[in-house]
Amino acid sequence: LIARVEKDPESEIECVQAGLAQLPDNHQLISVLLTAQVLAKKTEQARATIERMRELNFSKELIELSEAELLCSEEDWKAASDKLEAMQPHMSLLPVSFAVSVDHLLAQCYQRLGKPDRQLAACERRLAADPKNQLALAGQAEALVALKRMPAAMEALDRLRTLMGDGEFESD
Repeated sequence: LIARVEKDPESEIECVQAGLAQLPDNHQLISVLLTAQVLAKKTEQARATIERMRELNFSKELIELSEAELLCSEEDWKAASDKLEAMQPHMSLLPVSFAVSVDHLLAQCYQRLGKPDRQLAACERRLAADPKNQLALAGQAEALVALKRMPAAMEALDRLRTLMGDGEFESD
């Protein structure tokens, strides 16, 4: 989906909307539409889709996560991080994929806000649950460099290289 949206966001959105014309209340199609709109920076359309999600009684957590993703796409890092932090106390009640998304978005927000200590905390929380999460390892290394903790950053990069393999690590 991400590759298709980046290649031709308008036709991807049109395709999903055609599906929604046939199945207007389909939660999966609405979620795909929102993702496409956020990636294509169609802010007002995404807001309308989030309102539709409310009307269709999507879970509160999915709506909040969607709002945070939209705030990230608008580069409103502070508002996004506030919304994501408010979700933290309920993380154990959420599906694992939500927790992963919250931690990754929080790490991104804190990196953009210049708060490497908070970025590190988000990455380490994800790594505690999934020690092989490559995105979290990369974020951890980045935060450790920003904190001038070079030996620990090198360890994180070594773990990432081991997981990715030398060829893929070098190309990224």
